Amino acid sequence: MSEFDALPPGWARVTLANVTQPSSAKVEPSDCGHLPYVGLEHIESGTCRLTGHGYARDVKSTKTLFRRGDVLYGKLRPYLRKVWRAEFDGVCSTDILVYPPSEAVDGGFLAYVLASEAMTEHAVQASAGINLPRVNASALGEAVFL
Repeated sequence: MSEFDALPPGWARVTLANVTQPSSAKVEPSDCGHLPYVGLEHIESGTCRLTGHGYARDVKSTKTLFRRGDVLYGKLRPYLRKVWRAEFDGVCSTDILVYPPSEAVDGGFLAYVLASEAMTEHAVQASAGINLPRVNASALGEAVFL
C-alpha cells in the first residue's frame, strides 16, 4: 500500500451507489409543458455548462424529472462528459441520469466527480453498444467515489 492508498482517519472508500442513487421520477411532457426541457444537446461537453434548453411541451414520450441542485449525467457516449448541476427544476431526456445530492455528498462535489477523467474512464469501460455506447446506472454506481 502506498501513501496515496491510505485514507485519513474517519474517511471511507465508497462507490457512487453508496452515496447517491439516480432518481426514478418520470413525467409525461403533456402534464408539465411549462417546465424547461434539457436534452443532451443542451449540455456542453466537458465544461459542466448548459448551452440552452427547450420546453417539455415541445417533446414527446416520458421524460425524467429533475430538481434544482440535482446533477444530470449524460449516459449516452459518456466520453463526451456531459454533466450539469441543475440551476432550476425541469425535465430531461431519458439518456440523462439524474443524481440528487444526499447527506453523504454535496451536489457541487458530485458534479465535479461525475465530470472527472477517472469517472469518464470508468464509464467508457463499463459502456455497452458500438454505435451508441451507453453506461447504465448500475455500472456507473460501481465506480469508486473516494
